[in-house]
Amino acid sequence: MVLWSDGGGKARAARHPIYGAQRVARHLIGVAPQTPVGTKIEVVRTNGEISLMGVLNGTAIGIIAFEISSDQVIGVRAVLNPDKLTAASSTN
Repeated sequence: MVLWSDGGGKARAARHPIYGAQRVARHLIGVAPQTPVGTKIEVVRTNGEISLMGVLNGTAIGIIAFEISSDQVIGVRAVLNPDKLTAASSTN
């Protein structure tokens, strides 16, 4: 399993991919408390993948997409770059 994150220099994100299920899980658990108070989590589809979208005051603040193969998560993509989230906010 691997996690890629994209903050685009505008949001905090891991600078390098994170490999291994345990390391990915620890990273996601570690950053979860940084989620702003009042954020709502919605289950959505992005590029055909099941995703979680964090929405604060009607604006998408992050999307975590899960790549699944043979009923296992094999990849996680976290998009935190606000420039890449504008389309998600407009459909919300």
